Amino acid sequence: MKKQAPHPDLPVRFDRLREMTDDFGLFQHGRLSKPDPDHGYCVDDNARGLVVCAEYYDLAGDENILDLVEIYLRFLEKAQCRDGRFHNFADIEQQWLDDVGSEDCQGRAIFAAAAGSVSNLPEAMRKRSRKLFDAARHLVDSFRYLRSHAEYLLAAARLAEKKALSRRGGIDESAGRFVSSWKQYSRPGWRWFEPMMTYANARLPHALIAAYQVRQQPRWLEIALESLEFLIEQTVRDNIYVPIGNAGWHALGRDRISEFDQQPIETDTMVALLVDVVCLLNTETGLESLAPRNVRQYAELARMCHEWFLGRNRVGQAVAQPDVGGCYDGITPRGPNENQGAESILAFLSSSLACHNLPIR
Repeated sequence: MKKQAPHPDLPVRFDRLREMTDDFGLFQHGRLSKPDPDHGYCVDDNARGLVVCAEYYDLAGDENILDLVEIYLRFLEKAQCRDGRFHNFADIEQQWLDDVGSEDCQGRAIFAAAAGSVSNLPEAMRKRSRKLFDAARHLVDSFRYLRSHAEYLLAAARLAEKKALSRRGGIDESAGRFVSSWKQYSRPGWRWFEPMMTYANARLPHALIAAYQVRQQPRWLEIALESLEFLIEQTVRDNIYVPIGNAGWHALGRDRISEFDQQPIETDTMVALLVDVVCLLNTETGLESLAPRNVRQYAELARMCHEWFLGRNRVGQAVAQPDVGGCYDGITPRGPNENQGAESILAFLSSSLACHNLPIR
């Protein structure tokens, strides 16, 4: 695909993302810096691609990104089944490999559809995104896992902010799942929603932050900030962000097994959470007593976490390639995994755009 010149006011490039995209969609995996067609495509990454490109368009108004938006949006439309659910995986022959995708996949698609529908994208694209959301919205009633509910809460909050959804819109029910899990598992020394810290951990407190912004329930904010503080305690060491690695999740009652393999998605979700906390504390008065840190400290943490991509990490090596918008698939004990998949590339782009939104410089 054609190269895209960088917007002069935004520190992102889309060269690598374009290399990973064909007319059907965004390839899931990469072999070094090239797409790996053997592993095909997935809704997870095309949904993330739609979100990142829509957010970039909102910030830059750059119409050169609309061809990617069209590809990712069309991919989600093709993936949606008659009952509103989504397939996830497709092969290089553009054939779906599953009857229906995972619950995580459904949540990510719902969030992407909501994000597209309330963006500044051209009206036709917004309407198509809203159609996807409306067809899938009922799925939240059957969600069993917190991360899926988190995606719905983040989606509903975006819609409610734009008055595109009622101020309830299922938010109380999903947020209630988090409160119940907090009551079940949280205890001194383990201020968390589950008996194990696994992947995309920051998405959990972020969901309650989003729910609070719509419904103004103080308890939700208290839990969100307390769990964020615990997450910071577990992942910031010697002023370096050390995310939970997927070589050994962090379980209740045990020390962390391993610092590796560290994934870009952990950094992206952490940056997104911290930036939203900064924006919240910077705009709402009277919340200082609830927050263990001040707004400037949260802003500094957001920047520190983003610098994980740039070499401020346990191995002291850059994970991202800002000049092309590339990103390695994480950090192993031996250094970066030099394959570049869609999730990693989008995590770096998303984190870069989030940091650009920080109101505290």
